[in-house]
Amino acid sequence: MIGPDVRRLRLAVPASLPMTAQATLVAPPEPDAASDSGAMFIVPMDMGNAIQCDPWTQDCPAGEKCTAWASNGTGWDATKCVPIDPNPVGPGEPCIVQGSAVSGMDNCVKGAMCFFVDSQTNEGTCVPLCTCSESNPVCNDTSTTCLISNESVLNLCLPLCDPLNEMPCADGSLCAPNPTGDGFVCVIDASSGNVPGSPCDFANACPNGTICAFNDVLCNNPSGGCCTPLCDLDTPSACSDPIPSCTPFYPPGQAPDCLDDLGLCSAP
Repeated sequence: MIGPDVRRLRLAVPASLPMTAQATLVAPPEPDAASDSGAMFIVPMDMGNAIQCDPWTQDCPAGEKCTAWASNGTGWDATKCVPIDPNPVGPGEPCIVQGSAVSGMDNCVKGAMCFFVDSQTNEGTCVPLCTCSESNPVCNDTSTTCLISNESVLNLCLPLCDPLNEMPCADGSLCAPNPTGDGFVCVIDASSGNVPGSPCDFANACPNGTICAFNDVLCNNPSGGCCTPLCDLDTPSACSDPIPSCTPFYPPGQAPDCLDDLGLCSAP
C-alpha cells in the first residue's frame, strides 16, 4: 500500500526519446512539454477496439504472442498479436525492439517484453509479464513484483528495490513506489536534471532517494508533485529545512517487509 501524500503518476522514459515514442507508462515528454503531460498513474481510457488480445491469457494464434504497443504513438494504450521471433531470447537476456520502444515488436519469448530500452541502440532487457490474473498477479522470481498499468495493457514483473540503498537499481533505472502493489520497483530513470524540490509529473522523474509526492512546502505543482526526500526513521536528521520532519511512509502495521524504517520528509 502506498503511503500518504504520494501521487500515483505515470512513468516516463528519458526525454531523449522522440515525441513519437511516447508511451503512457514509459513515455518521455520533451523537457518543455513535461508540465502539460501530468496525469494519474493509472489513466482511465476508452480502449475501444485497441485491445486485440489478452496479455494475461496469451490468446494469440500459434507462433504469435500478445504484446502491448502504442497505437497512437503517444501511449501504450493497446495490445496486438505479433510473430514470435524465430530465435527468441528469455527473461533477463538482452533484447532488441523494432522501430520505437513502444512498437510492441521485439525478440523476447512469449510471455516477456523488451523493457529498459536504450533509445539510441533499441536494446533493452527481456522482462517477464505477470501471470495468473490481474486479481491474483504472479511473478515467479521472488526478487520481482508485479506492476500493472493502463487497464492491464502493461503487466510487468519488475525488480524490487530498497529506496534507502545508495545504489538500489542497475544503471539507467531508479527505485520508485509501485502504485499498483506493495514496495518499490526499479523503473526507467527519467530524472535527468531534477533535484529535491523539483516539480514532477511522472513517478520516475525524481532521483534516487526522493519520490514524486504532493508537497506544498517544497513547491506548488497542481498537476503533479515535487521530488520529496525519503528518510530513515532511525536517522530523522536526514531531513532539513524547509521540511525537517521524518514521518513514516506507510501507515502503522502496513509497511512491506524490510521497509518499516522508511520515512518521508514532510510537515509533521
